[in-house]
Amino acid sequence: MKIFEIIHSDGEKEWVSGETNIEALRTYISTTGCDLHDMDGSEIVELPKDKWKEYTVKNEDEEEGITFEQWMQENKDSDVIAGTMYDI
Repeated sequence: MKIFEIIHSDGEKEWVSGETNIEALRTYISTTGCDLHDMDGSEIVELPKDKWKEYTVKNEDEEEGITFEQWMQENKDSDVIAGTMYDI
């Protein structure tokens, strides 16, 4: 499983796990309800595994977050991990 970073045209970013960028994009679209036209101007790139410890995800009911590496160890299915546009 890999992590893909979606960089939107407005500068916001989201991270999605998947075996391939196509699987990650399918997961993102089905989870968020957007379509490919909403992705115009967006870029999707693989986040190198050696960077996973540098990124964290935190739910609003948690005091501290976990690294993407920890998240990937706990979650085996393709999913949206985090995004910069979410306020917590």
